[in-house]
Amino acid sequence: MARFQILAFDGGGIRGAFGVGFLQELESQADRKLRDCFDLIAGTSTGAITALGLGVGFGGDDLVELYKRSGPKIFAPQPEYVPDSVWIRHIYPYVKKVISLKASGDIDHFFRSRYSSKNLRECLHEHFGSCQMKDIEGPRVIVPSINLTDGEPHIFGTPHLPIHLPDADLKILDVLMATTAAPTYFSHYEMPDGSAHADGGLWANSPGLLGLAEALRLRQLCVGDHCAPPFSTREIFMLTVGTGTAKFSLKPPGEDAGAIYWAPQIADVMLSSQVQGLQVPLRFLLADRVKQVNFQLPDKSWKLDAVQHLDEMIEMGRAAAREHGDEIIEKFLQHIPDPFDHVEDDAHDVVDDPSLESAL
Repeated sequence: MARFQILAFDGGGIRGAFGVGFLQELESQADRKLRDCFDLIAGTSTGAITALGLGVGFGGDDLVELYKRSGPKIFAPQPEYVPDSVWIRHIYPYVKKVISLKASGDIDHFFRSRYSSKNLRECLHEHFGSCQMKDIEGPRVIVPSINLTDGEPHIFGTPHLPIHLPDADLKILDVLMATTAAPTYFSHYEMPDGSAHADGGLWANSPGLLGLAEALRLRQLCVGDHCAPPFSTREIFMLTVGTGTAKFSLKPPGEDAGAIYWAPQIADVMLSSQVQGLQVPLRFLLADRVKQVNFQLPDKSWKLDAVQHLDEMIEMGRAAAREHGDEIIEKFLQHIPDPFDHVEDDAHDVVDDPSLESAL
């Protein structure tokens, strides 16, 4: 039986810099590109930038440069919010003062996104241009988002299965704008088909389980040259790269801890807790076949937009690669994936049954 390897990158804003620092150092040690060692790469939000970057051929050096150049621009503060109404404009400073007694941070964020989606788009376009999902010829890649129009989770993917054929002509730029549209941080994103999308981290901030499900789908449903060679579920191996873990110690102000208190806190609490929770089933299902690389957030200042810690995060990623490099190189980087051919519209050798019961 063949072996099937998955590489997964968590969401987490600028803290994805840890992952690219890790990649850079690990590739230097191994003298090999990580994209050449995995059958499938999954990435959410900032992790999708790394995953699709690897898909189009970027190495660790390229991704570190992307984060260093683009991070400060993407997370540049917006100008002070000015209400449209003249009347509200006069009382707004007093409203800000009152609300700030309950809420931490700038309450301008209650009325608009914290950062400019225009800046984000410009930075992504600079690096990905007009590349489409079908242009990826290396590893298979999957990226989650939320389709707000349909009210359903969505998984974008390279055309390695018929279910992903509608994504083949999508620009990588559009996919990335969809999966990085974190509520309160950036505006939702409208795809070319008119559907509105938001950050995949709302339901799959740690995409390792998605990667495992995709591998099982390939194993169960796929027959033909474009598919992975037959592999046992016991031959699925996974490397996951995180964006920091935190032990929260919040002290809500009694029973009146409503939306004003929780709004600035909820994104960090939800995303970090979700990641930690999803690691448990992965360890249960894969046991010693999953390797998780992450770091402890030093303090509460290391938020999703903490560009002031960018260089430190990159260096922490490099340090993690030096610490775990020998083990990871031996366990994961000896693998040579079989290339896959893109599924064609007339592919009849795959029946896309959503049930994966028999795959388990």
